[in-house]
Amino acid sequence: MDTATSSRLLTESWPGLDREMRTRVLQEAAGNPLALLELPRMDLDALPIGPLPLPHRLSSGFQQQIGELSGAARTGLLVAAAETAGDPLLTRLVLERLGVDCDAVAEAECAGLIDISAQAIRFRHPLVRAAVYYGATFQERQAVHAALAAACADDADRCAWHSAAATVGTDENVADQLESAAVRAVNRTGYAAASAAMERSAALTPDQETRGRRMLMATEWAAAAGRYQRAGELARQTKRLPLDLGGRARLLWVEASIEFEAGNLRKSRDALFAAADDVAIVEPERAGPLYIEACHASWIMGDPATALDTRRKLETLHLPPDQRMALLAAINGPLRLHADADLTGGITEIGATIAVGHHSADPALMLVAAGQAMLIGDLEDVRTLSQRALDFTQNQGMIARFSIAAIYLGSAELMLGRLWEAEDMVTQALRISRDIGQGNTMASGEGYLALIAAIRGDEARCQELIGYPRRTRGQDNFIDHVHNEWALSVLDLGLGRYETALDRLDTLHRTPNRIRGHWLHLLRDLVEAAVRAHQPDRAGPAMAEIERWSLALGSPFAEAIALRSRALLNSNGDDYVRALKLQAAEGLWYDHARTALLYGEWLRRERNPGEARTHLRQALETFDRLDARPWVARAHIELQAAGAGTPHVEPKTAAALTAQELQVVRLAASGATNREIAAKLFLSPRTVGHHLYRAFPKLGVTNRTELARLSFP
Repeated sequence: MDTATSSRLLTESWPGLDREMRTRVLQEAAGNPLALLELPRMDLDALPIGPLPLPHRLSSGFQQQIGELSGAARTGLLVAAAETAGDPLLTRLVLERLGVDCDAVAEAECAGLIDISAQAIRFRHPLVRAAVYYGATFQERQAVHAALAAACADDADRCAWHSAAATVGTDENVADQLESAAVRAVNRTGYAAASAAMERSAALTPDQETRGRRMLMATEWAAAAGRYQRAGELARQTKRLPLDLGGRARLLWVEASIEFEAGNLRKSRDALFAAADDVAIVEPERAGPLYIEACHASWIMGDPATALDTRRKLETLHLPPDQRMALLAAINGPLRLHADADLTGGITEIGATIAVGHHSADPALMLVAAGQAMLIGDLEDVRTLSQRALDFTQNQGMIARFSIAAIYLGSAELMLGRLWEAEDMVTQALRISRDIGQGNTMASGEGYLALIAAIRGDEARCQELIGYPRRTRGQDNFIDHVHNEWALSVLDLGLGRYETALDRLDTLHRTPNRIRGHWLHLLRDLVEAAVRAHQPDRAGPAMAEIERWSLALGSPFAEAIALRSRALLNSNGDDYVRALKLQAAEGLWYDHARTALLYGEWLRRERNPGEARTHLRQALETFDRLDARPWVARAHIELQAAGAGTPHVEPKTAAALTAQELQVVRLAASGATNREIAAKLFLSPRTVGHHLYRAFPKLGVTNRTELARLSFP
């Protein structure tokens, strides 16, 4: 089976398998369908230096062929199986140590089990390696690993792993070597490998307190790698070991993180508060970050009162003034914005946090700064900080934070009107968050995709995406609720259901505990819905808030929103022109198209059809490029009303298609149904539909009949 088919089979058969283990199973199964079904049943946390354990029904097919080899050849194969790099020189050194004829491995090559070159020894199939390794007795494997450890003495990491595999019971010397290897693995191979190494180090540790410390690190690193299920299992084991107060707090933090990603925000926040309160007096430096995390959870829940309580607790911590101020700076800005009395002060504090994020090497601080930049509409800083966090977490194997950074970056692209870039980034984040069980991150991503679907007028897709978080999450996540309601409002606005859109947006705006800041886009839509619903009086409070924010921020982004909203309410053409100039200068092309459409409508009503057509055509071209179908339709209608007749949009070419899209449209043009295309290309019918949905606007067609008239290279 090819990689894509193998991946689908594994997902369908083992949907709960985390990303790290999926990768390992796919590598070792190497397309064998039975292996894909059976390997996940085995011990997936086996040491990385050995293959995954092989069930009898898979190994039995190879055992007869292996059993026909001489004892020396089997030993040679075992050394090659235990030595992950396939290094021929190292294999020869180990065989010499074991007193085995080095030419014995040639017998295995003649039998077709391995291929030998000057650079590497390669097994015919990964399952052969597993069959060799687990077909040997434990004592045989132990002897080989001991010989490998001795031969790898100059390579501390490999020596430590092989020593661990050769050790029965406890051995502090080996445990200490493996701990050092685990620490190095954080920077070399990432947190998943580091966690596995530290877990094995803990198992080899005779002293219970030292074992507890090592198990705690293994637990934290498993969570950092996005292995939440494994982190939960390790946390339960760690609880039974002696930990000091700080260690208990760290363990609670991991458990709270797991609850947070499962969508249990209230439970997560309460655990964080409990941990922080426990250590506040004895270890205030540990309590501070816990309170910050609890405050973050309260903020997401739309509970600013509890967030304010958190600030009071932070103020009482016995910390050096500079440390206390640094902690308070992480929450003061957003809390001041919420109070609404000191916008300028809150914006200034957030600016300081953004500066800290730019100079920090900690991805958590980068993302805190990115989140606060989003609050004040500083979208370029959101992009820069999120991209830095994305690069850092990818390099370090911090899968859990990688997906969060991708969501942040995708949200910035969306607010900037770069719909295709936003969709690609959020989709990438969703693939990861589904793999590792990040329910909270997954629901946020679904909300952003729902907003994109709303802009494109895809009502079924929008409703489906919004239905996901509603089905799988409680009511704790207020920000997700806002995004979902906003998506429905944008859908209503695009489809001409103005009063429904206005009611939704007005309800959100009147929510007592709502978070201020990044609502400017939402308030912009509220003003437009009110005017289009012929109820401009209902836009008054939103317009007043837009004006306050525009004055406090002093940014082109906010000023353009204020100008456009003011133009709508006051019927002022000059404000439209100024808004268009600002949006063009900032590259806010979706917002620019929305403003151009409104201005074109206004010009037509003012009996200036020639200038109206210029702006309406600009809007149409942008909406068409973004596949914003309801807005394309409205621009068409307005152009016709302005005397342009039926406008013509230049068709895109097949060169604009991805390779997969080109395959799909060729088959669709030949008359194949979605289901037939899906069967031929090993895709789902839904994926085929998605490819056609993406390809049609690129080709300038709207249906299969028009598609059939095109020729493809």
